[in-house]
Amino acid sequence: MKEIEFEIPGVMGKMRARTVKRGNFTTSYTPKEDVNYENLVKTIYLNKANGLMWNDKEPIEVHIVAYFGIPRSYSKKKSKEAAELQMFPCKRPDADNIAKIILDGLNGVAYHDDAQIVNLTVLKIFHNDLPKVKVTIRDMQLPFSY
Repeated sequence: MKEIEFEIPGVMGKMRARTVKRGNFTTSYTPKEDVNYENLVKTIYLNKANGLMWNDKEPIEVHIVAYFGIPRSYSKKKSKEAAELQMFPCKRPDADNIAKIILDGLNGVAYHDDAQIVNLTVLKIFHNDLPKVKVTIRDMQLPFSY
């Protein structure tokens, strides 16, 4: 079974493409921040993976955990609840945008296309450390129940 786990510093979600009109032409582009974060994801993966890549016929699952710092403005009680996972960060970036920027960064590097991902989980939690994202990619595990 193939599996890899790695961490990315910071938490970022995919932004909308920017559209600008220049004369008679309209063009769209990916924001620079997205490109930089996707390149960071690629670089971290390549440094950890030692050439590991799933072929285009292999179904895979991806698990993403986004760790958010506990706000200093929280009371001691609220901070304790956050640290004990009794509350979760219901704030931006959205879970789907966190997944999108990471999966786009791994396209063509960890797998041929993100269509191979048949199971995806994203969890947002509070953590006492700096914001980060932990990513686990592995062969699809069976039996699978739903």
